[in-house]
Formats: sequence, C-alpha cells, structure tokens
Amino acid sequence: RLPLSLLLLVRPSASALLAAHVSNLLLWAVWMPMAWDHMCWAALLEASLVVCATASGAANLPQYGRRLSGATVFRYCSTVLCAQHAVLYVVAAFWKLTTSFLDHRTSCATVLFAELATVLPDAALEALLP
Repeated sequence: RLPLSLLLLVRPSASALLAAHVSNLLLWAVWMPMAWDHMCWAALLEASLVVCATASGAANLPQYGRRLSGATVFRYCSTVLCAQHAVLYVVAAFWKLTTSFLDHRTSCATVLFAELATVLPDAALEALLP
C-alpha cells in the first residue's frame, strides 16, 4: 500500500487511485479471518467505491456514447457511500443495544451515565431515577 500511496503523491492519477483501493481490498481479504468489525466496514465501503469507479469508467467507454463528468461520478459514489454508511451505523446501534449495552457488567453505559450524572442538575437526576 505504501508504494501506491507514494506514487499517488508524486503522480496523481485515477488508475493509480483505483489500484490503491483494489490493493486495500486484497489486503483486507487476506486479513479477513482476524479482522476487526471496523475493517469489515472499511472493506465494504472500499468495495462500493471500487464498483462505482469501475462502473463510471465503463460508462465513459466510446461504445456507450456518453461521458460522465467527475462531479457526476462523485455525486453517484457519494450517494451510495453515504447510504451504506447510514445502514452500517443503524445496524451497529441495533446490535449494540441488543447485545451488551444494557448489561451493567460489560457495558460502558454505566460509566457514561455516571459521568453524565456529575454534570446534570439534581432535579434532572431525581426525575430520571426512581
């Protein structure tokens, strides 16, 4: 990944950027059995970016007879990536709430609530606690 990153700094190009994203995907595929969940998220987002970039490049081939501007490609890709990010965060929030967030032995919620309780006025705490 480092050589491609350095190449992009010296000579930026769309093909080198696409190669860097594809190399990231290949590395994540190698790491996948031992990957953290955020690495799986990054791999999904990176795969979507590669598909969008490849599809936009294919749409610009002469036989299709149309040219997509960089702004159009960015708009399509950003729409897909934002929607995908939103879905990933909703699923992560649901997973967190249904697995361990409400368990006081393993959750950080009790610590966060204790920290929040130090800054809340007493009247608010009395309303929250029975």
